[in-house]
Amino acid sequence: MVGLIISALFAFAFGAALTQVPTQPPVSAALQAGLWFSLAALAHAVIKLTLWQGVVPRITGNPVPKMLVQLTAVILAIIAFGIIMVTVFNIPVSGVMTTSGVFIAIVGFALRNMISDLFTGIALGIERPFGYGDWIQLNDGTVGRVVEMNWRSTRLLTREEISVVIPNSELALTTFKNYSKPERAWRDEFDILLSHSVTAHQAERILLSAVSQVPEITAVNKPPEIRITEYNENGTIWQVRFWVPDYASMSRLRYEVQKAVLRNMHYAGLDIPPERVLVQAPTEEDSDTRFTFLRGVDLFDELSDDEIRKLMANMNER
Repeated sequence: MVGLIISALFAFAFGAALTQVPTQPPVSAALQAGLWFSLAALAHAVIKLTLWQGVVPRITGNPVPKMLVQLTAVILAIIAFGIIMVTVFNIPVSGVMTTSGVFIAIVGFALRNMISDLFTGIALGIERPFGYGDWIQLNDGTVGRVVEMNWRSTRLLTREEISVVIPNSELALTTFKNYSKPERAWRDEFDILLSHSVTAHQAERILLSAVSQVPEITAVNKPPEIRITEYNENGTIWQVRFWVPDYASMSRLRYEVQKAVLRNMHYAGLDIPPERVLVQAPTEEDSDTRFTFLRGVDLFDELSDDEIRKLMANMNER
């Protein structure tokens, strides 16, 4: 009796006539449905083992995204469900397709943003502009390591151990930097001000020697560079450029280089030149402007011009 009721509900939902409702026992229907779902699960396990964990990683050299494996399981489950509707409950294929189309249209409109994230995530997984463990920088300046990429979003973990979640559709439309591709080693740089009295030979010896004192930088086997970026009244601004093995070690290795630069400068008897400040005496025009300003303040209406000038002599601009 229960089997007939369930079969009638399926037939009504999928547009089939009630006269087509099968009369097979519910136990038989349940066994057949379980058999088809078991076959779908077996097919998914075989595809996952041979294709997603075998052939594809060997060809591409990268693991298959988790959501692509999950999408395969969903597709196989939908196929098994359709076969069960046709073979077990004798529902016409046209009825299944028509009703399924309407149902998919309604669900698709309600979940359009989530579906956009899903297919965008699949595209990102196939194109692979970044992978697990890569350090990327978003348009707003956020830098993080990719730790998860699921059906809807990608999760980053910043150097401050803060989790940042970005929808896949938003990530596909924005521009981001990948510090881990095409190779993990990349070039870092910082500026330092030296006095005009420091010659180019002295600057190169002090700065390049500081870089060579950090073993992890010399192990990258790419030469550092020293450049002049600007001359100004305070001195010469030098730029130190060197290669670090990966983004995660950038901050620590930059500190090691800067510490070595200060040590070399100390041994060479050099200091960072202080900033020069140009001080000018007020001109007659400035005095007129200040006098006009004070005379225009209502609080000082009762003061004479001599009193205003005495007040002006003790006034400081802020």
